[in-house]
Amino acid sequence: MDLGIFCFNEPRGLHKVSRLILKELKDIQKDPPPSITAGPVAEDMFHWQATIMGPPDSPYAGGVFLVTIHFPPDYPFKPPKVAFRTKVFHPNINSNGSICLDILKEQWSPALTISKVLLSICSLLTDPNPDDPLVPEIAHMYKTDKNKYETTARSWTQKTNIMGRNGNMVGTTTSVPEGKFRGNELNSRRNERTSMANCREAIDGGETA
Repeated sequence: MDLGIFCFNEPRGLHKVSRLILKELKDIQKDPPPSITAGPVAEDMFHWQATIMGPPDSPYAGGVFLVTIHFPPDYPFKPPKVAFRTKVFHPNINSNGSICLDILKEQWSPALTISKVLLSICSLLTDPNPDDPLVPEIAHMYKTDKNKYETTARSWTQKTNIMGRNGNMVGTTTSVPEGKFRGNELNSRRNERTSMANCREAIDGGETA
């Protein structure tokens, strides 16, 4: 699908959403959040992939975590759907990659951006909320035996990185092709530049036509 056509030959409401998402993409490129990359998958401005580096002050340090982002047609009045592709041993992230984070649910506000969402997810890796868990067993371990929790989370992180380099990442919902795991950050930035340039050109052309 040609992104230029997608950007301005779509219903007017979706076109406005595309422009808003494009602005967020430009903002992320201009001022990227620490240890995070994000951008459209192929030519779909409503489907992004993000890469989050594990926070250094957490048991996820050294890990590379893939996250999918789907923007709804009524964004920003409804929150994006965000999920981990990499399984994480965490009380607020379940085996399907779903994330228990208030700003992705009842605390969502149209004033929030995807950059702020990703930063909040990084904070969640550093400071889990065991009082609002998706995985009660892990929350219980976090509360009663934090050393065991951190050891297990660190072990999962190390295994996913090792297996990810071989194209079969343990505990993931999708496999990562060989050679792309560590290179995902570079590929993500390259895709951001290409998608943004194509879409920006198309929108400008549509406005002057």
